[in-house]
Amino acid sequence: MLTDFEVLDMLRARGAQRDPMACIGLVANSECKVYDYLLQRAACNQTREVIESFKRRYEEFKKGNEKRKLTKAELLNIINFRPSSHAELYAVSSRFFLLSIF
Repeated sequence: MLTDFEVLDMLRARGAQRDPMACIGLVANSECKVYDYLLQRAACNQTREVIESFKRRYEEFKKGNEKRKLTKAELLNIINFRPSSHAELYAVSSRFFLLSIF
């Protein structure tokens, strides 16, 4: 599975731009729409280093306690939505929220 950042990075590498007219011939129209959507999400401010840092910290968090293990989908949701409050984290993964406060 790919994070939103990885999809955005791939679209940038292929030549996607905000202006659909500038994309003609480089990427499909649907890819330009996905690019525009991702520019409005957390992915536009993320970096590969930040995502890797989060993954390393998560590995430390779950070490020694299998109950803290998240599914790949839960981990992907946390990376993609980048919750900034307990309420947002609970909405993305109630299980992770409960594990992180106890």
